[in-house]
Amino acid sequence: MGLCVLDEIEQISADRETVTEAYSHFLDGKFQKQRIQAGASYNHAYYPIALENEVKVIELMSSLRDSGVLARRYFYPSLDSVAVLEATSTACSESRKLSDRIVCLPIYSGLNAEEIEMISRKVSEVAR
Repeated sequence: MGLCVLDEIEQISADRETVTEAYSHFLDGKFQKQRIQAGASYNHAYYPIALENEVKVIELMSSLRDSGVLARRYFYPSLDSVAVLEATSTACSESRKLSDRIVCLPIYSGLNAEEIEMISRKVSEVAR
């Protein structure tokens, strides 16, 4: 799949950056979100936000799904809680607490301004 879009990767990356900036415009200061280290390159692959609790995550995902929007929990569950890793892993309580509260908003080339605003409005409504 990556080879199919290789010729368009610069435009796709620019589009994803635009989506990231639009979400940030609507949502900055309202949620805990990932901090990018100074000097690090960022590919805008995800737009994770941390909500108050898992109940809010489920409520948001349901609200978005009812509007035809797919949000995901990419960083859930915390890897230290995955059965196949339990024997070799140390419990990571902070990772578990955070993974329960994270939802990744859709971010892709072609997501338009109206959709971003609607998604951001639903996020804000659920988070109140």
